[in-house]
Amino acid sequence: MNSLDDQSQITDFDKGNFLSSISLFPKQCSQSWEEAKNIVLPEDYKKAEKVVLNGMGGSGLGLHIVDSVFFDQIKVPVEVFNSYSVPNYVDEKTLFLASSYSGTTEEIIYSLEEAQQRKAKIMGIAGGGKLEELFKEKNIPFFKINPVNNPCNQPRMGLGYSITGIMALLSKAGIVKIDDEDFLEIQAVLEKNNQLFGPEIPNEQNPAKIVANQLFGKIIIIIGGEFLAGSLHAFRNQFHENAKNYSEFYTLSELNHHLLESLSLPKTNPEVLSVLAIDSDLYPTLIKKRFSITNEVIEKNNIPVAKYCLFGKTKLEQAYELIHFGEYVNFYLSFLNKVDPASIPWVDYFKRRLSE
Repeated sequence: MNSLDDQSQITDFDKGNFLSSISLFPKQCSQSWEEAKNIVLPEDYKKAEKVVLNGMGGSGLGLHIVDSVFFDQIKVPVEVFNSYSVPNYVDEKTLFLASSYSGTTEEIIYSLEEAQQRKAKIMGIAGGGKLEELFKEKNIPFFKINPVNNPCNQPRMGLGYSITGIMALLSKAGIVKIDDEDFLEIQAVLEKNNQLFGPEIPNEQNPAKIVANQLFGKIIIIIGGEFLAGSLHAFRNQFHENAKNYSEFYTLSELNHHLLESLSLPKTNPEVLSVLAIDSDLYPTLIKKRFSITNEVIEKNNIPVAKYCLFGKTKLEQAYELIHFGEYVNFYLSFLNKVDPASIPWVDYFKRRLSE
């Protein structure tokens, strides 16, 4: 029996209740979309000429995903930054989004004050803490995260809240066009994921388990098309935090201009590297051709390639689908790596040292 098919071992391992949060990702998304309908934004927010978001880690991923999925539709520039201060161009024509799952992230709290001084149009996301207090005190419209569908209580496993909350706010501000029907279709895709990737599905029939086994013991390079950049970012981050496994991501076609020449050295690359290639029927013809040749070059350098093809019908569906697939793969790789996905000892150590 493959170790990932041993249900008793999986149950004993999952002390942090990660699988419950992963299986509830569809409900996180639908809950957030429904609850965000009650938010009212000032009418002049729709006149913003640029959008910036400050959010650390998973709290900033929503705008990355919006930018990559809707980059050919959005009519104003959008940017994610991660800093104590705001970019110099933030002004009264800027839609500024402050995002922190916990509501205690100090970089976001610092930057909020500066954005107010610049007279930006501000909205936010928080699950409590000082940030929620500031939103209420200053009458700033915000989405309150109510994480009832994140039983493991890890912010990085509540991406359905932070990402969908950002989507909903930007939809209300007229930056993107997303409606109820879109989220019904996303829900259906994510529920199918649960049927395909759940722990009860045996290894030989479970794409997430197959990929986790293929990536075990390797430095991981994830590649995919440009519209998936935000989701690849999320996938990479969870390799770091959950599986404690070094990883990077690259997008086509940009990677073709530099990455391929790095595959030959050092000579140990075939032993230590593995590529996860994310395919999609929604890639344009030129990217499909590049994807095929890129995989050919990787294999000619004797580097193993794990592959997965997304099945969602739209770019937005596939963006959500890939995040959910990544959560399952990361849980299974955590199990194979024999590391607790809930524990982040070096991040905790860093925070203790920083507070001294």
